[in-house]
Amino acid sequence: MLPVTLLADLAPLRHVVYAFTVSIQSERTVHASGLSSGDPGSGQLPSGIATFNGAVSDRGTITVDVLQAAGDGGLVVRVSEDAREERTAKAADCAVYGERAQALCGSDQKVNDEELDLLQSIGRFFFQPERLDEKQHWRVDVTSGPYSDAADFSVQSRQGDVMQIGLERVGKAAGAQPYTNVSDGTITYDSALSIPTKIVEHTVTRSHVGMGQDDKVDTYVTLLLQADSMGARAP
Repeated sequence: MLPVTLLADLAPLRHVVYAFTVSIQSERTVHASGLSSGDPGSGQLPSGIATFNGAVSDRGTITVDVLQAAGDGGLVVRVSEDAREERTAKAADCAVYGERAQALCGSDQKVNDEELDLLQSIGRFFFQPERLDEKQHWRVDVTSGPYSDAADFSVQSRQGDVMQIGLERVGKAAGAQPYTNVSDGTITYDSALSIPTKIVEHTVTRSHVGMGQDDKVDTYVTLLLQADSMGARAP
């Protein structure tokens, strides 16, 4: 990747814009210790389970500018998010590389999950026909320290260069506060132009956040292509 000062001067090779919606429903379950004295004035929780719920949503646009393209298919991109509520993220420079289409961005830059999901399906690394098995399926496994991610993709239908791809993903993290992500969704993908035109994904995250406290978060994301300087169109 070029130094930031040089990247800032590059004209984009490709410019794409997506409309996005994000809906997040959260639930925290608190398990009481069961040590209550039964005295309402004791300050102790009675035995049992308490549940607290919340919900937020947001919408807006995500813009990706491709700044560099390597011969092996790797990309240097600039991604930003403009949201109506609280998810706005300033432009961040990221590298998309490797057979697993990993996206690596600066550690001091805010990049939302929906931006990373999009980056991982842009470019030639995402769909490679030679990786398909006899069932039109391929699998991507990533392990880094205590974190692991296994994603299964299946081509469900084709119409010319445009295909419908099913997604199932399981991510896990070990440690003091372990969590599990389980995702399913669909990706409408233009293989000729190496770009998704629509992504619909639902992720359930379960985590243990402290003594007697467990969280469950449902995240619903939709991304729909609005503009592409290379001519890809939304479905």
